[in-house]
Amino acid sequence: MIVAYPTDLEAKGGLKGGYKQYRGTRAKMLEAYCMVLLSQHRHLNTAVGIAFDAHSSQTGRVGGSEDLFAMRIDEWTPKLEAEAARLREAYDILREERLNKQLVSHDEFPIIDPATDDRLTWRKRRPRKRDKRRRHR
Repeated sequence: MIVAYPTDLEAKGGLKGGYKQYRGTRAKMLEAYCMVLLSQHRHLNTAVGIAFDAHSSQTGRVGGSEDLFAMRIDEWTPKLEAEAARLREAYDILREERLNKQLVSHDEFPIIDPATDDRLTWRKRRPRKRDKRRRHR
């Protein structure tokens, strides 16, 4: 989640706590996103969120900050459900009609068949590097 520091609100005197207030609000928004997401996807029990400042080219501010938040809910109670609904309304977040969902899958490493892999492994490279060092002494 990228949240720009509201310089226009600060200029009007509406951000009394300055950057500290902005950071607190951004952290609460991140927590809200995680809770609402978990309430909408009950097959999940853990959500991890990352929030940071918009780029300085957008805000005119030098520097920035980040927040990392993890939430785990193993069992939903009526109180938690009510809080998730309240947060969804308060921040007006994760509305189905505004979401553009896509299924994405990607292997971090290619799947390689060891029988046909002709690349040098660490065990094969090590003796070659050792021999090369010895020749250049």
